[in-house]
Amino acid sequence: MEAPEDPRLRHVGLLYDERMCRHATPDGKSHPENPERIRAIWRKLESEGIPQRCLVLRAKEAEDKYIALVHTQSHIKLIRNISSKEFDSQRLRLASKFNSIYFNKGSSEAAYLAAGSVVEVSEKVAKGDLDSAIAIVRPPGHHAESNEAMGFCLFNNVAIAANFLLNERPELGIRKILIVDWDVHHGNGTQNMFYKDPRVLFFSIHRCLVLRAKEAEDKYIALVHTQSHIKLIRNISSKEFDSQRLRLASKFNSIYFNKGSSEAAYLAAGSVVEVSEKVAKGDLDSAIAIVRPPGHHAESNEAMGFCLFNNVAIAANFLLNERPELGIRKILIVDWDVHHGNGTQNMFYKDPRVLFFSIHRFDFGSFYPAGDDGSYCMVGEGAGAGYNINVPWEHGQCGDADYLAVWDHVLLPVAESYNPDIILISAGFDAGKIVMALEGGYNLNSIANSVLACAKVLLEEKPVVGSIEAQPFESTWRVIQEVRHELKTFWPALAVELPQKVLASNSRPCPVEVQNFPFNFFQSFLNLSQAMMDSLNLSSSSESDVESDGEASSTIRSSNFVEIIEPLSKLNIDEDNQGKAVVSNHIPAEQTYVVSSEECRNAQALVPDDSVDGCFPWRSVLSNIEVWYGSYGSNMWKPRFLCYIEGGKILKFWYRLTSNGKDFFILVIDSIPRLEQFNDILFQENSLHQENGKSHGARVPILDLSEIGFVAENKSLPLEALKAGWYSNVLYLGKEDNLPILTMTCSFSEIERFKSGELPVAGPSNNYMNTLVRGLVEGKQLTRKEAIAYINDAAGRGL
Repeated sequence: MEAPEDPRLRHVGLLYDERMCRHATPDGKSHPENPERIRAIWRKLESEGIPQRCLVLRAKEAEDKYIALVHTQSHIKLIRNISSKEFDSQRLRLASKFNSIYFNKGSSEAAYLAAGSVVEVSEKVAKGDLDSAIAIVRPPGHHAESNEAMGFCLFNNVAIAANFLLNERPELGIRKILIVDWDVHHGNGTQNMFYKDPRVLFFSIHRCLVLRAKEAEDKYIALVHTQSHIKLIRNISSKEFDSQRLRLASKFNSIYFNKGSSEAAYLAAGSVVEVSEKVAKGDLDSAIAIVRPPGHHAESNEAMGFCLFNNVAIAANFLLNERPELGIRKILIVDWDVHHGNGTQNMFYKDPRVLFFSIHRFDFGSFYPAGDDGSYCMVGEGAGAGYNINVPWEHGQCGDADYLAVWDHVLLPVAESYNPDIILISAGFDAGKIVMALEGGYNLNSIANSVLACAKVLLEEKPVVGSIEAQPFESTWRVIQEVRHELKTFWPALAVELPQKVLASNSRPCPVEVQNFPFNFFQSFLNLSQAMMDSLNLSSSSESDVESDGEASSTIRSSNFVEIIEPLSKLNIDEDNQGKAVVSNHIPAEQTYVVSSEECRNAQALVPDDSVDGCFPWRSVLSNIEVWYGSYGSNMWKPRFLCYIEGGKILKFWYRLTSNGKDFFILVIDSIPRLEQFNDILFQENSLHQENGKSHGARVPILDLSEIGFVAENKSLPLEALKAGWYSNVLYLGKEDNLPILTMTCSFSEIERFKSGELPVAGPSNNYMNTLVRGLVEGKQLTRKEAIAYINDAAGRGL
């Protein structure tokens, strides 16, 4: 007589079937997901006697009607037939359409057995036949989406079983299911299938190995930075510097210091070094270093653009020079921060061991950090020639399609040829050995979502796909062509001409957004105009301004304007070199601003022709963009002003503004029909003087056409490139003939300095008073006596 069954023994099911090993790579090559996955498990269990303690089950195939609970009919049909003879010649091609998938003659059977096995053991547990069960199956399932195979997964086995219990076996009383996924990779397919289903709680334990930051050592930082710079950053947070931090920070471009700066800088650099070494050693496949302060603007001897140490450059030098045993001989640095990584570029400009690739907003050199460094002409020097690649956007509206075009036609061909040992990315991701180090970020939602997207790709989740209808801008193709042409002697992969049909059919026009604002415009401009009229002699050395909301106590109404249009030929221009002007608040009172004919010729020389500009084709682009220039001050002197506007149509508009019983006169001269020429005035008026026969800044525009929409919407635009100039702020005054009216003023911060009394306010000198009076009288709104009284009254009023 048999002994009664011990009620304490658990009934555990164990399912294994060798038939699932028939699914293998078609060419027999090794693959991470291969039959040994389940064979090794089974051998281990057998060696420990586990099968003898379990109820061993044989697999059975799932029925299509149950698979259809989560998968589309087209996907089911593909997996059912993929192993048939008719697909012998198509399997490789079909597999290539999916992410990390292969097919062979055993794939269909294995996929159906895997799904059916999980359904089988789930039902037995739900019915109470088993207390628990283990299904040793392959191919796996949690990456498979409803309509596609992915990540070695053909059918989503667990999702099929869960839906089977909930929808096909209601009598079993299964109302709520918890799915715990502890695979190292995220179960994207399972998540998506139950994302809106409250009956299933999906809990995924995966993701990354979280590392703790550690400070960099000075000897490694010294690989790229000077000892004096290291000493400054090391000590800046100490107590002895409490009273000096503001003054020291003001010496740098866009830098601040506090008591936590030193530690943060050392931690940021050390963290990037740490994760880079772990990836290089093979301890990690890839890594993300979420660090601050950022690094790519930092030069060897100075902090800049929020960056104290150049984290990525330190890490790259560390791998190349301090860890030769790791075999890192070539490094690709991809910098896709919106700003050019000038510091990183300069540190490797002559080093062929580092290929530096930067894709950034450039705006012909006017976007931060401004200047020529971000141009595609900067290709490296000496042994490093060809190893510096800049892709400079001409405006700020490039999106996914533009980046993908650059990836396809510049970055990937070069990277494939270069074959780097490791990739260091300033805010980005790619494949292979990767370290991603955070750089810039202003919009918190944007930066959070961007890093999340990067992390998901590094974790092998399906990337977010943008609109397939999006096309690159025409300017993007132009930049791609210029970059390829500049580098084709170094990289043969770029020497092949792009098909014209690609360039012609896959582009959209450059964005030009000029908003139509009425003439009862921004109250803030009235305040600025009052300050201009009152102070009469501002000079500027301000830093970049924060945009103001521009609230004011006065309101300008369209009924306050009196518009008088006259041809310039009616102006009574004297030949005594005194000039005609309305009130300007930019010319120092002690300065007599009279311009000679020689000065006019020099002003014309500020505008180099395209042959001088060479690789900067901005003039040909901006010469087609018409704008109005609101002129005042000494620009009213005809010979001087025609140095800028030769060939343009000329009209004049007088506007009389009334607010709180006070009149203001603004003379708007339509004599700058091109945005190109407005830039020339910005060059001239901000004293961008010549050196060696060439003008500072003339090789790039200060105001690009992409900025027009911003100026129109925000009423003003502080220009970083001109922050030390007298006229660093561009104002939008409205529209005439549907063209924007632009002028230039001092910065808002300078106005505040005058209001606070930090800068003295004085009336105009006698000579300049004469210029202002003549300009006002010429407008036929005031007599000479009224003009003098008006200027004296304005000069005597406080701000």
